[in-house]
Amino acid sequence: MIVAENITKSFEGFKALENLNCVIPKGSIYGLVGSNGAGKSTFLRLATGIYSPDKGSGGISIDGEPVWENPKGKGKFVFLPDELFFLGQTNLKRMAKFYQSFYKDFSMERFNLLTETFKLNPKKNLSGFSKGMKRQGAMILALCSGTEYLFFDETFDGLDPVMRNLVKNLIHEDVSLRGTTVVITYPLMGSLYGRIQKERGSLFSFQMSCSFWGKLILGEWPSFISPFTRILAWNVLTF
Repeated sequence: MIVAENITKSFEGFKALENLNCVIPKGSIYGLVGSNGAGKSTFLRLATGIYSPDKGSGGISIDGEPVWENPKGKGKFVFLPDELFFLGQTNLKRMAKFYQSFYKDFSMERFNLLTETFKLNPKKNLSGFSKGMKRQGAMILALCSGTEYLFFDETFDGLDPVMRNLVKNLIHEDVSLRGTTVVITYPLMGSLYGRIQKERGSLFSFQMSCSFWGKLILGEWPSFISPFTRILAWNVLTF
């Protein structure tokens, strides 16, 4: 279970998150939807111990352990950022061995199966991969790590519909069979953004996940959001 208590994070005076409180239950798929600057990526970086909360604010824990400055606790999760990172002049096979050195439950058997399923050559240099192929490779490494928690920042960016559905099925499989907790961010669709703006009025500065006025509201909807718009948002999040 992920618990955030009174989290505030500022960047040069700008509060990306303010007094955030939320509980993300274990074994769930949790979606965060928002426009750029809504605080989605900031929340993931706080939840994975990359960022520390502002001094004097609260903290984030996973299964009762703080994530900030806790190397042992970080072995429980994989974070796949929107900007992918690979070792220089390497291939997926070498990256798999690199991941295996950090994650004790990394499955090389599943890695071989998934690279074949995705039709990726694990011995080919990653510099020759397209954006979508790199995203697929990163997803394979994350899904093979065998961790209890997966954090994905705009996971489906660069994936075609066929590969997107394949990744969704694999995520569902991990949640149903292993009880994995998955937290995923989505960019806010223009139709949803426009509708919520219209319902709130011209003075409304929309930030969702649900994030409003720089305050992230998780697990609930503000009263001014209509049932129709909630259904639209659910369709964005639903696998």
